[in-house]
Amino acid sequence: MVSRYAKEFLMIEILKSDWKLYREKIGGWQENYMEKLIAEYTDLLRAEDKKASDKFWELEKRIKNDRRHPGVIIEMKKSNAIYDMVNLVRCNHL
Repeated sequence: MVSRYAKEFLMIEILKSDWKLYREKIGGWQENYMEKLIAEYTDLLRAEDKKASDKFWELEKRIKNDRRHPGVIIEMKKSNAIYDMVNLVRCNHL
């Protein structure tokens, strides 16, 4: 059974002005996050203590995991905006 508090929490609705601001900001937040990723990938590729094949497979693994992150791709739904922002804050991207 879902508590009254949980029902109210799940029914949070974002204001129109907040939704507009969110849509304006999310692209910049994602660009900043991807710039950070690119810097990390560059450091990985420049590492002199690893073989080229190790760097390649590690980079492939990182990109595969990173591409699913909300800092890279996000489904723009008003109903998910608050949860997406929480995820971005939790991962230190805002």
